[in-house]
Amino acid sequence: MLWAGTQSNSMRLIIKTGLYTGMRIGGICALRACDVYLDEGLAAFYVRKGKTDAAQRTVPLCDELMKDIHELVSTLEPEALLFGTDGKNASRDFSRFKTSKITRDMTKRFHSFRVHMATAFSRAGIDELTAAFILGHKGGKTMFYGYYAKADELHRLKEAIGAAVSVVNRDWLQYN
Repeated sequence: MLWAGTQSNSMRLIIKTGLYTGMRIGGICALRACDVYLDEGLAAFYVRKGKTDAAQRTVPLCDELMKDIHELVSTLEPEALLFGTDGKNASRDFSRFKTSKITRDMTKRFHSFRVHMATAFSRAGIDELTAAFILGHKGGKTMFYGYYAKADELHRLKEAIGAAVSVVNRDWLQYN
């Protein structure tokens, strides 16, 4: 995360988004400015496509991401890539850093943020169906309200993200 803070705004936000949402790097980089839902005190990504059909979902943003994403969206045209790069290039940059500065262990990769987020949901006591929906797993695909409900359901999903983010901050980043 210290390295991410020294990178361009887009790479810093890609890593921060992976950490706090558990999204795959390809899904993060495929987002366009028009895929961001912004409302008073609430923000979310509309993930339109991904690795599987279950990847299509609404991912609420935690408070740690909202300001950065709001500022970024305000500078972009609606169809512009939100982070200005594709998943292949972002993944390559992340892998180069990881291999040179952290570990050559091939099991440690950007996808590890996804594993950490799933663990954080579990430690925070979030029900599995909600966690599966937010992470884009098939089990969460039955969350009809997560697709079609507006602010009330998004607030509930944001609370789940917030609980998991508290675990991430406490257990992995040592933020209190």
